[in-house]
Amino acid sequence: MTRGLPKRAPLRYRRAEPVRAADAAADQPRSVRLFAVPRPLRAIVGRMAQGDARRLIANAGWLVGDKLMRLGVGMFVLVWIARYLGPADFGLLNYGQALVIIFTAFAVMGLADIAVRDIVRQPKREQEIVATALLMRLGGGLIAIMLALALVGVARPGDTRALIVVAILAAGLLPQAFDVIDYRFQAHFVVRPVVLLRNGVFLLFSAAKCAAILLGAPIEAFAALIVLEFAAVASGLLLYARRRGLSVHPRCASLAEARRLWHESWPLLLRTLAIAAYMRVDQLVIAAYRDDAAVGIYAAAIRLPELWYFLPTAVMTAAVPFFTRSYAQSAAVYERAILRVMRPLVWLSIVVALALSLFASPIVTLLYGERYAGAAAVLAVYAWAGVFGTLGQTTNAWLINAGLMRHGLYQALAGLVVSIALNLLLVPRMGVVGAAWSYLAAQAISNVGLNALMPATRPIFRGQLRTFGLRV
Repeated sequence: MTRGLPKRAPLRYRRAEPVRAADAAADQPRSVRLFAVPRPLRAIVGRMAQGDARRLIANAGWLVGDKLMRLGVGMFVLVWIARYLGPADFGLLNYGQALVIIFTAFAVMGLADIAVRDIVRQPKREQEIVATALLMRLGGGLIAIMLALALVGVARPGDTRALIVVAILAAGLLPQAFDVIDYRFQAHFVVRPVVLLRNGVFLLFSAAKCAAILLGAPIEAFAALIVLEFAAVASGLLLYARRRGLSVHPRCASLAEARRLWHESWPLLLRTLAIAAYMRVDQLVIAAYRDDAAVGIYAAAIRLPELWYFLPTAVMTAAVPFFTRSYAQSAAVYERAILRVMRPLVWLSIVVALALSLFASPIVTLLYGERYAGAAAVLAVYAWAGVFGTLGQTTNAWLINAGLMRHGLYQALAGLVVSIALNLLLVPRMGVVGAAWSYLAAQAISNVGLNALMPATRPIFRGQLRTFGLRV
């Protein structure tokens, strides 16, 4: 039947090029684009069909969902604890947490992003990397505990109650070392099981804190519940790792790997220490010049914008493997990837800061009551630090992939110097509001200002300006 038909040339297929969101939009009739999605969001949606981007969005969604749940439940529990303890005891609890957080850098050792990066690049060595990082974090945790106890002994001699609270909280650094197990799952875009584990433990201990309030428990009980929550998460991670066949036995660790990790991570350790110090030194200065009640008022204010910080942190945590792969392609691809993720986050942080500033007084009164009325003025200033903090998330990822960890250290040290100097200058004159202005200035200089001064980080500064649509 087909003998008389002409022969056709064989069909040749070529791989279809991915359709860009902008091109797809351009092909649509003008009437369809009447209510066009903003270009950054179109770019994100346009890349969703690609494997890494799809997993990035899925994992970021799980992390954001986790933080949203914590935002609702955690805010309720936090407000109830603040009302129950009162400004003085709530201030002491936050003073202890601030002191421990400053030395958490020795427990974390800057290993998180480096370990995730190395597992992505060398998956066959993941057990050695994870086991070595675990031992390093346990050793760093012991050092951090001793330093925290030494500092509280010097800063508050004879204050046995403060020493007990700090000792309990510092003990939580040891179970947190097992967070290294999560490095492997982050590197392979496995987020959901860990999020479900952390959520379950969080809900359980939130209920326990509510029960402690109803039973009239002392401040030490709340410190102990914080540590037990870390221990429960560590136990869950260990069990899940064993089910997935991931060994974290010390025999998998190696001294050579520890040396290599330390060589790369020590600038990040010092940077993390400097960042933690300038983020929490304000509470130590307030306690020195004022009292625990003033610390409680300040802590109540800053907890509100800090709850928002979960979003950029969660998204950037999920994006670390995605950025590592983008950086391997080219600098231009990497910069576009970061801008597509960061631009919506920065603009959203501006909206949040504006809302918190305008409605600071009714928000504080509604949540905490009249005893915390002084927190409103702090909140109105402190909220804007979130904009610079979001921009700083870009800096961290960029520096790690570009191997510029020492420049990150310089930035953090600059922020620490500014924070200490301004706190010592402003807190005696302006009280807790002076501490808020000090923190805002430190964030702006550390996360943005110093990028413009150092030649190696000027591309980062230009990228941060492009976040606002500025062409430089």
